[in-house]
Amino acid sequence: MPLSALKKLPKRAQKMWEAVYKEMRSKGKSEASAAKIAWGVVKKSYKPKKRDGKKSIAVEQPTNLSSGEAYIDVVLGYPTIDAHGEYLGPSFWSPPSGVLKGDMEHYYSDKASGVYIDDENEDFKGWVPIADSFWKEGDKLMARVKLPDSHSFTPTFLEKWRSGEYGVSIEYIYPEEAVEYKKINGKFVPTIKTGSITGFSFTKNPAIPGTKPQKQNGK
Repeated sequence: MPLSALKKLPKRAQKMWEAVYKEMRSKGKSEASAAKIAWGVVKKSYKPKKRDGKKSIAVEQPTNLSSGEAYIDVVLGYPTIDAHGEYLGPSFWSPPSGVLKGDMEHYYSDKASGVYIDDENEDFKGWVPIADSFWKEGDKLMARVKLPDSHSFTPTFLEKWRSGEYGVSIEYIYPEEAVEYKKINGKFVPTIKTGSITGFSFTKNPAIPGTKPQKQNGK
């Protein structure tokens, strides 16, 4: 593949090509053969990225916590290939510093991005849980989340959370240069080694399904 053609590919496609090329060369393939195989893999497997992690955007998020605040411990995530086909590596899951704000179904980031919010989701308005304590349990990044206990949505949320209906989806940013392609289970997967978690959202369809709790039998 001509170098000029390679440079015209999107940055991630270039990284995929380079990862395949290096592997083929390590297996004794000639430069021409390795380049041809790499180009074939890119044409077959590369898909333009449809979304980054949901980005937290600075919008007004009033909190309504009383002295008797409730809290839950949640799994923010762990090293795995998520629903978007990305592998968030072990080094990505370092405990963040400071406070993270959350919402339901990315309500605030969607609203700030101009996404239509239907009437049903208006029930989430003003419901802003806060995480300010983080720790690791094995490879899992955990957080203690304080809930706005005087908000009308909280009892409904707790019932559905305990039933295992909701999981957690992080909002994050990362430099594109932090992405590498690695072969995992026979496929070249975009691997993110470093980044910053900027927020979180409770959702029925988390990118990492394992963030949903096991049913707690109404307890």
